[in-house]
Amino acid sequence: MLTPFRLFLICLVTIGYTSQAEEIRVISYNAGLLTSTGFNLVPCTTERTEPQAQQLLDLDPRVHFAILLQEVWTRYGFETYKRIATEKGFSMYPAMYEDVAYNGEIIITNMKVLKHTFVQFPDDDHAYRGIRTVTVQSDKGPVVISNVHTSYSDSSGFLPQHREQFNLIARFLDAVLKTGYPIIFAGDFNAGPNMSYRSEKYSSAKTIWEDTILPVFTSRGLKPFGNEAANTWSEETNTLVSYPARVIRWMNWYEYGISEWDQNSARIDHIMASSTLKTLETGRSMAQPVVLPWSCTGRADAQGRTPLSDHYAVYARFVI
Repeated sequence: MLTPFRLFLICLVTIGYTSQAEEIRVISYNAGLLTSTGFNLVPCTTERTEPQAQQLLDLDPRVHFAILLQEVWTRYGFETYKRIATEKGFSMYPAMYEDVAYNGEIIITNMKVLKHTFVQFPDDDHAYRGIRTVTVQSDKGPVVISNVHTSYSDSSGFLPQHREQFNLIARFLDAVLKTGYPIIFAGDFNAGPNMSYRSEKYSSAKTIWEDTILPVFTSRGLKPFGNEAANTWSEETNTLVSYPARVIRWMNWYEYGISEWDQNSARIDHIMASSTLKTLETGRSMAQPVVLPWSCTGRADAQGRTPLSDHYAVYARFVI
């Protein structure tokens, strides 16, 4: 018999189920799949590709997610990610390699995508990078998720191009804010609160992060999530950073007089989001080295394991 009390309990359960918060997991990862004229600019690019993509895309399809990838420059890298994403029923943007060959930026998601855009930076010294964006449909309405990979400054000072790219990001955010949709903006900013250089010539952390980049987001109601995560670029734990490719060592010696990277370990990959969003968890991932199909000379540890990129991933689980 359906008594008033039992009916009341059923209503409570139904309300609790229908109002259950929706989760979106966002992962930003610089894959470091980069070659030029036959040379690996990040060591063992081909060898890392398949195990990297397999590990990164090993996600529970029942949980909504968006993976924001930078530096997928190679055709093999693009095709590998597309094959695995397709096998798992995920969507990948863009769909054609020609649309990523000069910017390296990809978004993979299992959510319904309402819109996909790419805004190219007007000035980028060695590529055609920009802001790749998908507007996805959540149970609570549209959410804007953007992926970016900016230029970088070195120890000689703040590159004007780096600053101008964040000025364009500011204008982009202004336009998105008019929609009223929540924003998640992530990627490789090539800057962070703990930036430092071997040949230090100016206060890089304050100049790049505190005075210029961070205000672009905080003044527009966005805040950084996951800042407690460890460095995403780490010479202490990542042999692809501490022992760069030969061509990079030559270039660094020519530019800085050192055979290492001028930039030390730092947190340079970030997730910014509307302050109205709540998080269940934030952190760093893709930091565990693996045994590659072929040995990565000079970069494997005592167990024969090699990092999957010269960056680690940063992630946040948002409640919509």
